[in-house]
Amino acid sequence: HWLEKAANELIHPIKRAHAFSDLGRVLQDLGRDTEGEKALTEAMTLGAEDPHVMAKVHHHRFQGSTARLALNEARNHLHRELECLKRCGDQAGHARAHIQMGLLDLVQHEPEQATPHFHAARDLCRDAGLSTIEAHALTLGGVAARLSGDFGSALDAFAEATALAENHHG
Repeated sequence: HWLEKAANELIHPIKRAHAFSDLGRVLQDLGRDTEGEKALTEAMTLGAEDPHVMAKVHHHRFQGSTARLALNEARNHLHRELECLKRCGDQAGHARAHIQMGLLDLVQHEPEQATPHFHAARDLCRDAGLSTIEAHALTLGGVAARLSGDFGSALDAFAEATALAENHHG
């Protein structure tokens, strides 16, 4: 209820866009897809010039598509989210979107296509000093390598992820 109130009463367009985006996701979760899509569309209209808003809307649409097992639609929204995050310079978000894209490839039994996404996430994290996300990307890259039959690369990735985790927590 408070999200509907905020979406309809906030004056600042970007704040309204975020409220409509969140409202759209909640409505999707409640199974009210038509209303949810309407709220997400309103968020995109209000926040069309803000890549953060656009990334958030695409992320919500990705989640909704994934929940419906519409994986090609999910991939399209995730790709658009990835581009928005790249444009606004959110390296952590950009890396997480690459990880999500790689996971989607793994779910669709395409580990060879997942590997470049995990490597891109690793590189983004390494450049930004995001060691926890980097270790996550390395671990998943190891899983993708293992599923592809590349045991050497898998072991290297797991060892590198372990070293990162030990240095981070030790």
